[in-house]
Amino acid sequence: MAAYTTEEYADIVFAYGRANGNTREAQIIYEEQYPNRRVPYHNTFANTFRRLRETGNLNFQEPRINRRQYDVAVDENVIRAFDEDPTTSTRKVATDLNISTWKAWSIVKAEGRHPFHYTPVQGLLQADYERRVQFCRFLLHADVENGHFLKSGLWTDESTFTRAGIFNQHYLRYWENKNVNPHLTRAKSFQTRFSVNVWAGVIGRHLIGPHYLPRNLNRDDYLHFFTK
Repeated sequence: MAAYTTEEYADIVFAYGRANGNTREAQIIYEEQYPNRRVPYHNTFANTFRRLRETGNLNFQEPRINRRQYDVAVDENVIRAFDEDPTTSTRKVATDLNISTWKAWSIVKAEGRHPFHYTPVQGLLQADYERRVQFCRFLLHADVENGHFLKSGLWTDESTFTRAGIFNQHYLRYWENKNVNPHLTRAKSFQTRFSVNVWAGVIGRHLIGPHYLPRNLNRDDYLHFFTK
């Protein structure tokens, strides 16, 4: 069963044309023109126009070769699910709407959505935000009063290096001809392991270190390192 009547689909295409292909604007035009009708989701305008242009039909049905009937309402429900929760997955949406994962993926890709990865950042407490603002203000005033203030500060950090190195499979790439599979491997797990703690500092334009810290670093060892 079609989501809209043929007349409604024609009006959807007309509104989309008046909006010059702007789906949000088309939605506003349609709502103003037909206040007593159900307002289509903004993605429906582009999908209806594309279906008409590619197939010549408003109510398009895919060839019935183990495929579901094309339904604009399914597209709307999928996009609405991602609008309400951008962190959801195609698998969950597909399960909730009783469609295939491939169907959910194809709809969200046609909408122009891309699955971006999170960037890990330092976790903060609620009180930390105000402290950070105060610290930034302090640095601004201190730098104005003394142009060498920031240059005289010692900026330090430490890190632990292991035998495995930095291993992030998401960023591993090896470009080769599509007909050639090099079957590359990279070792990341070892029977024997080792690690080293390294400290370094910067003051002005001078690098201090690097210095190697004890393997099992604790408060007393760290204090001894700074006072020795």
